Amino acid sequence: MIDTHVHSEFSADSTQSLRELVRSAAERGVTHLAITDHQENEFHPSKWSLDFPRFFALADELKREYAGKLVLSAGVEIGFAPPCNAIAAEQVATQPFDTVVNSVHNIDAVDLFYEDFYRGKTKREAYEIYLRTVLESVRAPYWYSQIGHIGYIARYARYDDRRLAYEEHRELVDEILRAVIERDVVLELNTSAKDELCVTPLEFVRRYYELGGRRVAPASDAHDAARLCDKYGELRDFCREVGFSEFTFTVNRRYLGIPI
Repeated sequence: MIDTHVHSEFSADSTQSLRELVRSAAERGVTHLAITDHQENEFHPSKWSLDFPRFFALADELKREYAGKLVLSAGVEIGFAPPCNAIAAEQVATQPFDTVVNSVHNIDAVDLFYEDFYRGKTKREAYEIYLRTVLESVRAPYWYSQIGHIGYIARYARYDDRRLAYEEHRELVDEILRAVIERDVVLELNTSAKDELCVTPLEFVRRYYELGGRRVAPASDAHDAARLCDKYGELRDFCREVGFSEFTFTVNRRYLGIPI
């Protein structure tokens, strides 16, 4: 089993001990694990910033301790924010991240979790703004390995029908997926959705494969050890059915293909 997106005590929204998280993963048979704690450079950075020295010191210690048992990737989830692209670029260039998840959580410093973003917008208008921001994020001017949870907006949108449908945004979604393929980054399959297999609509994943995309990765987005590799078996079966033969794991900023 592999998991490419998990959080620990180094994220403001988690109290999970990193050491205990890795221990639990090894005991459960996880072979590849990426710790991707939050870094938000625009939205409350004083709260949502990773303590780089302390994080890497512990991560390096755990890499040595679990060598031969578990491949551990020390990474980050950077919230995409165009005004802070230079800051993110410097962080990526100067910190020894194995992997970087590039995610859209906020738009114009407004968190998609809050009603403020949706007020005065139709569902189509809000989703178009979100998808265009995702497209911009794919083209971020810094290195990253994985594009995080496309479809995140549907988790919090204030509409009776929150579903993000491919048919309603076909051209824009295709442009995003082609950009992901062209950039040769990993399409994250984030299983933190409550009522679906993953946050990214499955029709998007099928279309990604049709367009030639082959890099996908299971990502629980777990904030505690209990959710490690959540829905892994179901996601693996779906990916096999679509035609994928492997998952992609990133370590030392290089891709590893893990047969599924």
